[in-house]
Amino acid sequence: MKEETTPAAKAVVIARRMAMRAAQATTAKVASAMAPVLLKFIGYALLALLIVLLIFGLFYVLVGTFTAIMGGAYEPNERGAGGTIQSVPYAEYINEAAIKHGVSPSLIAAVIRQESNFEKLAQNPQSSASGLMQLMPATAEEIGVEDVFDPRQNILGGTKYLAMMLDRYDGDEKLALAAYNAGPGNVDKALAAGGDGIPNFRETQAYVPNVLSYKNQYDGMVEEDQLVIGDRVAGGSGDQYPYKEANTSGVDPWGFYIRQCTSFVAWRLNDAGIEFHNTMRGGRFSNAENWDDNARELGVKVNNKPAVGAVAQWDAGAFGHSNLGHVAYVVEVDGDRITIEEYNYEPYSFSKRSIPASQVSNFIHFR
Repeated sequence: MKEETTPAAKAVVIARRMAMRAAQATTAKVASAMAPVLLKFIGYALLALLIVLLIFGLFYVLVGTFTAIMGGAYEPNERGAGGTIQSVPYAEYINEAAIKHGVSPSLIAAVIRQESNFEKLAQNPQSSASGLMQLMPATAEEIGVEDVFDPRQNILGGTKYLAMMLDRYDGDEKLALAAYNAGPGNVDKALAAGGDGIPNFRETQAYVPNVLSYKNQYDGMVEEDQLVIGDRVAGGSGDQYPYKEANTSGVDPWGFYIRQCTSFVAWRLNDAGIEFHNTMRGGRFSNAENWDDNARELGVKVNNKPAVGAVAQWDAGAFGHSNLGHVAYVVEVDGDRITIEEYNYEPYSFSKRSIPASQVSNFIHFR
């Protein structure tokens, strides 16, 4: 078949060719116009990627520098706790922290004694340091302590920070304590200046020997290779004290403030058939630190010989107890160890502990 050669057919062919050429020209122009845009986009994308990489690189450099300054990522070391401590407030948490972070329990107790005298709500209005181990807000946040007034959190967190300082200074207790008190930066400066590393601050100069003196006292209260302290319970089945849910501002029938150690022992004595109250026979027993002297004045036997049914009594501050002293009820004697029941060893709650009889100031025998 022959191709049509009429004028109309030729016009159609010419139109098609012109359209194709126009389309090709348009595509070339668009491509020519888009090329710089694409190149710019690719350039910006590469630049953004480079910036991201630089930021992450800088972050890791900074993290590495911080890690180097702080002595590396903290992990509990292999120092070992060196046993567990007896007869101090919050012993359960101290021993837990000692085992977890490899710090001597006597050192932890000594720091608590120096920092707060075992007062869980202690707070320094000038520095904002708070709780048993006086944690600064920034330090508490760094080591993950949410409630500085919670005894367990504070002791675990404070011990973690103390362990970090011990790691930083290769186990040197003096330097670690100085850093705990004055900050590691000041210790580093003191070392760089050629001194002993203890910053020349009056507080720190007194702080370090004070803590080490307390530690020496507490060393004798540490039992080697013990994993728990007695068989302590808190609010457990052994707690039959009738006022365990009562308000602590009230006074019991025997003349003592409710949920104090004195109130619990007064109840235990009366429950055992021994008539006892605060002002019996014209005396006044008052705070636990006075019980031995008041008992002697009334002709009650006081000595260092433990017996079931006797009252274990501690003088003010003795063996880490409060400045008001402490009393407990002896429920078992096993050689040189005794088992006691008590209140307010931990705030307003029941405890049962097994301790050496030698770590009691006096035994009062009312029967």
